[in-house]
Amino acid sequence: MLDMTADRFEQDQRLSSTFEKERRRLLAFIRRRIPDEIDAEDLLQDVFCELVEAYRLFGIAWVGIMGLVTVSLWNALMPAILGLPRISFWQALGLLLLSRILFGRFGGFWTRIRKSHFVRGWHDLTPEERQRFRQVMHPQRPQDLS
Repeated sequence: MLDMTADRFEQDQRLSSTFEKERRRLLAFIRRRIPDEIDAEDLLQDVFCELVEAYRLFGIAWVGIMGLVTVSLWNALMPAILGLPRISFWQALGLLLLSRILFGRFGGFWTRIRKSHFVRGWHDLTPEERQRFRQVMHPQRPQDLS
């Protein structure tokens, strides 16, 4: 649940960043049509609220679309190839959720590896530190001369 909140926070940050980046240009566009500054600001705020709502609804629609794609692919392929039973839409959503937990952005194994201190730290190492690390991890390998 915490990771879903983190995802929502990241989405909000991206939307806010985009809005702030484009705010002046959008306001200038609106002001050419609506001369009153307060009305133009109100309209810009309404546009932003509509954008946020549409963005959230798109996310819900995307889950439904992916569920339909998953159930269609599963039922077309898995019974014929592996002899597995057909699944329902809700079972397909369960498979999607399970795959997100294991491999995706809900804090699964591969997500933790990508975000780990080790992976980030590797890029911060100097070439000499990387070479020492390689020597410790693989002492039997000949060291490259480059």
